[in-house]
Amino acid sequence: MAEHVAPGTGFRFVCYCRDCQAFSRFLGRPDVLDAAGGTDIFQMPTGRLKLTAGTDAVRCLRFSDKVFRWYTECCRTPIGNTAGPRFPVVGVVHSFMDIEGKSRDKVLGLPLCVAPN
Repeated sequence: MAEHVAPGTGFRFVCYCRDCQAFSRFLGRPDVLDAAGGTDIFQMPTGRLKLTAGTDAVRCLRFSDKVFRWYTECCRTPIGNTAGPRFPVVGVVHSFMDIEGKSRDKVLGLPLCVAPN
């Protein structure tokens, strides 16, 4: 569960890097990517993300030495990305968020930038 999620509490962007695309392929989840191959991510402090169930199914992998990619093994759902303890933020992947049928733009604000490949 992400707590206190609003346009002013994080940073929304769309990432088109090869690692995000490889993560989607690894999970077998093409629905994580938009039509152009980007992943919608909301970056926020790690303390605002609480896993309340299913922690035994959480796994991590790395495609490069820069980013840890967290997901659930049971249903192959991407959770988010972290860079390690020196950078205490998590980039929560949109498919992990329950925004209760509301528009992402309304809940998270518009993406503030696009991260190219």
